[in-house]
Amino acid sequence: MFKRMFLFMIMNIAIIATVSIVMSVLGVQPYLTQNGLDYEFLLIFCVIWGSVGSFVSLLIILPFIGYLHLSTIFMLTLLITVIAVKQINIYEEEVGVHDGKEIVIDELAGMWIAISICGITQENMIIMAPLAFIYFRIFDIWKPSIIGKIDKEVKGGWGVMGDDLVAGIAAGIATAASYELIQKIINL
Repeated sequence: MFKRMFLFMIMNIAIIATVSIVMSVLGVQPYLTQNGLDYEFLLIFCVIWGSVGSFVSLLIILPFIGYLHLSTIFMLTLLITVIAVKQINIYEEEVGVHDGKEIVIDELAGMWIAISICGITQENMIIMAPLAFIYFRIFDIWKPSIIGKIDKEVKGGWGVMGDDLVAGIAAGIATAASYELIQKIINL
């Protein structure tokens, strides 16, 4: 399983590198068109970048499932969040940009929160890990309800981290519910 995930990650990196090289050789500026910003390309870039950060975060935590209690992963995520909020505040003050796309620690925190509350084990991770990833990306991109409100209205490090933490909570709950539904359907 880890070999497939590793190969998937390498393939995505190779695709991104190839596209970057081709665009550079052709002299294409990816974000600018004659009419201004290319929002479609920018959206695709953000989805890919966030997905890569989330996927790598998932790959980092999966080997520890079964060795660390889920409450330990939850507490570790909270510790990382507190440190990240402080560092993001410093970074945003220096750079002058809120929630820069180069910040991916929020993806890690959101993904790890989802993993820590969904009830994942070594026995069910083949189903729950992809579910958690998919649900987290859906909530992180769509930003329904309070997630979008946090993203738009909360400034600084808490704004960067907050929407992903709430998306992670929603993803964890959705993952647990989906897994239970799958189990009930299988056991009919």
